[in-house]
Amino acid sequence: MRPLALVSALSLLMAAPAAAQMPENYVIDTAADLVAVCSVDPADEAYVAASNFCEGYGHGALQYHLIEVRAMPERRMFCAPTPPPTREAALADFLTWMDQNPQYLSGEALDALFTFLAVSYPCP
Repeated sequence: MRPLALVSALSLLMAAPAAAQMPENYVIDTAADLVAVCSVDPADEAYVAASNFCEGYGHGALQYHLIEVRAMPERRMFCAPTPPPTREAALADFLTWMDQNPQYLSGEALDALFTFLAVSYPCP
């Protein structure tokens, strides 16, 4: 497993058409908030800030998981494929998965992100 490569690949989480109104001050309470920030149109004046926030959110979430797994290996929720997906592919897959699973939009953003990862990258 190459966890840092997966962190890099998944941390982009940005740049698709907006699915919802972007939350004020980038407050991420729900998965819908995360999708909105991570899908700001590149032509939008908020694109740079939103995409950087989105990437940081994803990277922080994945770093948290890696630290937790280091302390408690039995808590691993997903395993990186070899080779890991590109950031662009990981983002596209996450946003597509969220579009296909709207039941997660009103839930916690981290729950949706980690559910996506567990479904998409199960451990052997």
